[in-house]
Amino acid sequence: MTSAAAGKWIGDQLASSADQLVRSTGMDFLLGESYTAPWDIDEALSAYADAIDAVGRDSLRFMVALVVPLTPVGDLAPSPPDLARLDVHDVEPPSLYLFDRRFFAARFNDFEEYRTPLTMAVVPVERGQVHAYYSCYRDPRAHSSNWAYSRAIWYQHFHSD
Repeated sequence: MTSAAAGKWIGDQLASSADQLVRSTGMDFLLGESYTAPWDIDEALSAYADAIDAVGRDSLRFMVALVVPLTPVGDLAPSPPDLARLDVHDVEPPSLYLFDRRFFAARFNDFEEYRTPLTMAVVPVERGQVHAYYSCYRDPRAHSSNWAYSRAIWYQHFHSD
């Protein structure tokens, strides 16, 4: 499969009558059996660009995000990793998300989290901007159990006219 599968997935989600605030799929599912660890981040970014194009004007209501999971760490790691040598998770693939923008108003964020914006070349898009940030986080259960922190690079598309 090619990154065009991401555009098809977005189209299918937009055509669905389900009123879900968040939908997601792994890039391994979208891109097929040839997409295996170590994950090709450039290929995931290409699919992400196709997904943004597929949302089109619906980006006023929906946000497309790409999440690249990194290897968990035992302690809070507020400094972003070296972007030239990302410690990408070897089991969990990058995932594509389609957020209804109401999600951000309707959900209380109860995560313990540190974020920092990344100044890096991001996905070129025809309309709007893609912002990237590093996140080190854990949910309340992980916090109370003193489990490891998850880490990820997030790419989020913001619409503008």
